[in-house]
Amino acid sequence: MDDKTGRKVCQLVAGIVAADGDIDPTEDEFVKRLTRWFNLFWVKREDLQPLPTAAQAAAEMKSLAPDVQQEVLELMIQAVAADRRYVDEERKYLERVAVVVGVPNDELDRRVAQAIQRL
Repeated sequence: MDDKTGRKVCQLVAGIVAADGDIDPTEDEFVKRLTRWFNLFWVKREDLQPLPTAAQAAAEMKSLAPDVQQEVLELMIQAVAADRRYVDEERKYLERVAVVVGVPNDELDRRVAQAIQRL
C-alpha cells in the first residue's frame, strides 16, 4: 500500500475513534500503532485530521479498492473495540461506512462484540 492510501486508511480509522468526541488513550494508541504499521513514521497523530462526518468517510471508502475497504472496516472495528465500549455515535458512524462494504448492521454489531471479547 502506498503512503497516500496508508494515510487515508489512518485518517478513516481516526474518524471512528473521534466519532464519540472522547478519544480514549487506548484508541489513540491504536491509531499511533496503525501509522507505524503503514510505515508512516513521519505522520504525527495530531496531523491525522479525521473526516468530520460519517458521510464523508463513506465517500472516501468508495474511492478505495474493495480489498482495502474490507481492511479499513476491520481496522475500524478494532479501533472501536480498543476501549471496550461501543457507543451510539460509533455505531452510527460505523454503520454508514459499512454500507459501502456491504456489511449489514447485525453482522457489524456481531463483529464489534467479538473484537471486544478478544481483548
